[in-house]
Amino acid sequence: QRGPVLHEARPPRSVPGGLTPFDLLRDRKPVKSASEAVLRSISSHLEHDALTLREPPVVIAALQDERFLSGATRDLFRELGRRGALVAALGRGMSPVPAPGVRGVSLGSRDPLATQWVVVVLAPHFGAALAAVDVGDRAGDPGRRFDYVVTYDRDLVAEVSWSLLPRVLAA
Repeated sequence: QRGPVLHEARPPRSVPGGLTPFDLLRDRKPVKSASEAVLRSISSHLEHDALTLREPPVVIAALQDERFLSGATRDLFRELGRRGALVAALGRGMSPVPAPGVRGVSLGSRDPLATQWVVVVLAPHFGAALAAVDVGDRAGDPGRRFDYVVTYDRDLVAEVSWSLLPRVLAA
């Protein structure tokens, strides 16, 4: 049974329009730099945390491009889609249903969110978010770098999720 996560997470008084998750977090939490491999590990950890929660979570992920939703990641999202209250994946070329139970949102190539890697997990008693921005290294470079922020501040995670919901619900 899908839980009441969204109505239990009150919207913030105001989410400034046009701000990306990284924009919302970078002035409130420390920004760090890491390789793509490190971010993959953090992202996977948060996504697996979502599977262990007692209440069905909201999971929203911006993956830059649909090609990054493949293999083990697609399998994981398929499982999240079975268990989550709302599961969405955003990226360039994202199909409307990239995995069963997962809402897909296609981003335009000029959309600022298309350069970010975001994972948001929100449940009644848990919140975690990763927001990262590509620093412009060559795609496919194993040392590709990102600036990133991670937070477990549930109120801040709720604010990030509310900033993404209009895109998800419009799809």
